[in-house]
Formats: sequence, C-alpha cells, structure tokens
Amino acid sequence: MTETGKIKRGPGRPKGYPKSGGRARGTPNKDRSATIERIQKEADPILFLCKVCRGDRMEAAPEPGAQKRTHWFPTADQRITAAQTLARKVLPDLKAIEGTGVVVENVFRVVQEMDDDELDRRLAELERAYNEATTLDPASVH
Repeated sequence: MTETGKIKRGPGRPKGYPKSGGRARGTPNKDRSATIERIQKEADPILFLCKVCRGDRMEAAPEPGAQKRTHWFPTADQRITAAQTLARKVLPDLKAIEGTGVVVENVFRVVQEMDDDELDRRLAELERAYNEATTLDPASVH
C-alpha cells in the first residue's frame, strides 16, 4: 500500500483479466519467416545433408593463397550424423505418437545397418519428396 491507501500493483494486466492482443496463434514470426525464405533462396541444407549421407565428394573453399579448390569425402560419423538429422525431419510425427523415442532409436539403428546402395535409394526418395514438397503451389494445396 502507498501512503494514500491505494494498493500498488506491478506492471501488466491485473490478475483475473484475460489476455488480449499480440500475434494470433499459428502466425509465423516475421523474422523467422524471413530467415527461412533466405535459407531456401540461397542454400539447400536438405540437399547438402543428402550429399553427406551418400558420401558424395564435397568441394571446399581453397585455403588462403591456394590456387585451386580442395575436395573431401564425409567420414562415416559425418554420414551417420547427417542421416540422423534427416531422420528427425522425416519422423517428427512418429516420435510424437510414440512418446518414448523408441521409434526414433529404431530408425537410427536401421539406418546404420543399411548398406550404401539401400541408403542411397532411401536418400534419393527423401530428396524427391522434399523437392516435390518445396515446388508445390501453396494455392493448390488445401
């Protein structure tokens, strides 16, 4: 209480009043939307991860003073990490349904047991699905 007998309250809405204003639920943050748009315009992280999973030859920027670019191949650990990252993008719904993470662990085990041909085939399917999803006209999808 203050000297005048009024109750001093902190900033914000009094308790018991409903919240109002702000961004509607489900509306994307403008900064996040701009970031996603820029990444999609200037880079293709899914394609990069697919190339790492396949063990494709990667081109690296030349060292300062070097005359030509260098190349490298992803290690087995890098390939597994890329596969796990891609699997998390494909399986979020299954993980939410399972609730224990057992499904995701089983997928990682299956991916690690795949031979290179099978992994390449699965990654090609994933890449095709990604390309189809990113080239759809949003107005035609209901």
